[in-house]
Amino acid sequence: MGTDPSKEIKKAAKQDPPASDFIHVNEGWSKLPETINTLSKLKRINLSNNSLTTFPPEIGELNQLLALNASNNKITTLPETISQLPSLEELRLSINSIEELPRGFCNFARLRILDISYNKIKQLPKNIGLLNLLVELHASFNEIEELPADIGRLEMCTHFYLNHNQIMRLPEEMGKCKSLQHVDISFNNVHIINPLSVKQHSLDKVDLSMNPYLHEAIVTHAKKGMEALIDYLHSPEYEELYKDVGDVHPNDKKGGGGGGGEDEEDKKKKKK
Repeated sequence: MGTDPSKEIKKAAKQDPPASDFIHVNEGWSKLPETINTLSKLKRINLSNNSLTTFPPEIGELNQLLALNASNNKITTLPETISQLPSLEELRLSINSIEELPRGFCNFARLRILDISYNKIKQLPKNIGLLNLLVELHASFNEIEELPADIGRLEMCTHFYLNHNQIMRLPEEMGKCKSLQHVDISFNNVHIINPLSVKQHSLDKVDLSMNPYLHEAIVTHAKKGMEALIDYLHSPEYEELYKDVGDVHPNDKKGGGGGGGEDEEDKKKKKK
C-alpha cells in the first residue's frame, strides 16, 4: 500500500534543514495536494511511476525547483502555472497521456532538458524558440505531423529526438540550430529533405531510417555520414528528385526555398 501524499508533504515541511528533494516513486498516488507549495526550498521532485492525472496550480510557486520528473503516470493535462517555475532546468513528462501543451508552456526561463516522449501530443508549440537555453528535446512516440518554423531559434539545442511520429518534412529553419549534433527522425512520414534544414557544420548524424516515403538513396547516403548526405543533397540528381516529389529545390532560382511543385491537377491540364 502506498503512502499518503498529504502526510508526506507535512513530514517534509517539518524537516530541518528544509527538504531539497521530494522523491516518491511507485507510491500509487493519483493526486498531488496543493500544499506542495509549502515545500518552498525543493530543488528536485521525482514522482515517476504513480497514477497522477495532473498537477495542482500551486506547483508553479516552487521558485527554487530545478528538476521535475513525473514520467510514467496518467497525466492528461498540465496547469498553465507549470511554466512559471523560474529555476526549472529539467522537465520529464514521458509515458503519459498528454495531448496538448498548455498556453504559455514555453515561458520557462532556464529549461535545458524537455522530455515529452511517449504521449499523444499532436503539435509542438509554435513559439518553442522561446526555450532558448534548451539543450535536449525528447518528443519521440507522439502524433506530431509538423515541426514549427520557430524550432530554428533553438540555437543551444544539441539533440532532437523526434522518432516515431508522423512528421512529413524538416523545416528549412532547422538549419539555423547552430549547436545541433544529432537528429533522430526515424519512423516518420518524411518524404523529402530540404538541404537547408541540415546545413549545420555541428551536425554529426541524422537518422532517417524507416521513413517509408523517403527515397532509398537519401537514407543510404545518410547512413554513410553527414558529408555524404550533404554532397548528395546538393547534387543534380537530388535536385530532380526533389522536384519529382512535389517540392521546389532551394537551388532552383525559379522556385526559391519553399514548396509548390506541380500537383496532379496541373499535370493533367498540361497533358490535355
